Amino acid sequence: MGRKQIVIQGEVYECLFDEQRVESVVRSTYKGLRTFVDNEKKDGTDVVFLVLANGGNWFSQKLFFLFNEPLRVEYALLQSYENNAQSDMNIVSFPDEKSLYGKSVVVIDDILDSGKTMQWVVEFLSTKNVKTVQSVVLCRRHGNQTPTLNDPLLIENDAWVVGCGMDSNHEGRNLGEIYRKMRNE
Repeated sequence: MGRKQIVIQGEVYECLFDEQRVESVVRSTYKGLRTFVDNEKKDGTDVVFLVLANGGNWFSQKLFFLFNEPLRVEYALLQSYENNAQSDMNIVSFPDEKSLYGKSVVVIDDILDSGKTMQWVVEFLSTKNVKTVQSVVLCRRHGNQTPTLNDPLLIENDAWVVGCGMDSNHEGRNLGEIYRKMRNE
C-alpha cells in the first residue's frame, strides 16, 4: 500500500511526513528551546518569540502549548519581492523596537527555502539592539545551511509541500502532516 494522498485544487499530494514524525520535531525543538529560555533567564535576559506569519503560526502554536507558561510572543508579516537579481523585503507589520530592546529573540518559521527571509530578519534585528537572535524552523530544504537551534525536517529542493503552516494558494496550511505535490510523470 502506498502513502496517504490528498487532493488540493485538483492536484494530488502524498504524505511525506506523518503526524508522529512532525510531532517528534516539535517536541525535540521544544526541548532545545526550553534549555535556551532557561539559560537566558538565568542570565537575567528576557526572551521574545518572533513568529513569521503566516507560515510560522502553526509551528509556533504547537511549541507554545508545550511551554505551559506565559511567553512573550510577537508577530511579523513580511513580503519579499524578486526584482531581477535583487530581493526586496517589504515589512507589512513588525514589533515595535522598544519591545525587543536588550532581549533575546527566537524567530520561528515553517520552512527555510532559500534562507533569504530568515537572513534578512536576523540582520534587521541585529540593528535593533537585541541581545541575541536565534531561529527555529519545522523544515528546511536540502543544502540550506542557515543556522537554527533545532534539527528540522529535510525537504527535497524541488518539492512543493503543504501542511503544518505551508500552503498551496491558501489551502492546506492547517494539516497536521506534511504532503508533497506528486510529479506528473
